[in-house]
Amino acid sequence: MSGCATDRVVVTKIEYAVPSEAILQPCSDVELKYSTNGEILMSLIELNTQYQICAARMDAVIQYFENIQILNEGE
Repeated sequence: MSGCATDRVVVTKIEYAVPSEAILQPCSDVELKYSTNGEILMSLIELNTQYQICAARMDAVIQYFENIQILNEGE
């Protein structure tokens, strides 16, 4: 019997997945100021636009991490 023992080597690889700054911008606050029906309508249009922008950013972040997960499963 030889006195040779084999050592087990474990290699750990850590990767950080960080989306681009463009999709990590916080959603802006919309201040609703109005005193007429026209101002109410304009505020609602602005609010809807901001919600769509924020939803698109959230979708982009979700898609980014889904792509990372698919790439990691292929390894």
